[in-house]
Amino acid sequence: MRGMSRPLKVFFGLLVLLATGSVVWSEFFTGEDAAYGQAADLALPLHAGQSPVLLSSFKGRVVLLDFWASGYTPCRPNMQQLEALYEKYNEKGLVVIGISLDHADTRQDVPKFLSGLGITYPTCYGDEIFDLRSKYKFKTNSQLYVLDKKGRIRDHINSVDPHLDLEETVVKLLSEK
Repeated sequence: MRGMSRPLKVFFGLLVLLATGSVVWSEFFTGEDAAYGQAADLALPLHAGQSPVLLSSFKGRVVLLDFWASGYTPCRPNMQQLEALYEKYNEKGLVVIGISLDHADTRQDVPKFLSGLGITYPTCYGDEIFDLRSKYKFKTNSQLYVLDKKGRIRDHINSVDPHLDLEETVVKLLSEK
């Protein structure tokens, strides 16, 4: 910037700020992920007393990774839809994994909550996953990541959608090689 006039330096400085600001704005306020690449691997404590299962071990299967909290009632219809999909397509290659974002003060409510909804797909607690929050973004207590057979994020639903219909997506991803 040496040899530039002060107004030109100010102009370029504002241009840099504007460009940086638009990236920050889109990342934190639109609810969109910057890119849908390979899903970050997680060690999922799905079975008490057993070693965690790596998310990457489900490659070759379609995975619906559902983050929820028992006190967030709008997530219930989506969870019931996921249960129906799990029952229908699990033997055809669909994996549904629930991750409770409940804290210590509400954690005791989770088993009753799941039972009341008839949820049978595997679930675990987010606070037992070492690096969860550094690998996945949370803007609400309801997040759903759709992973294809290669472990790539194909969709990220950043809230509860009462009109959400995942069956077509699941069938399409299950048919992919």
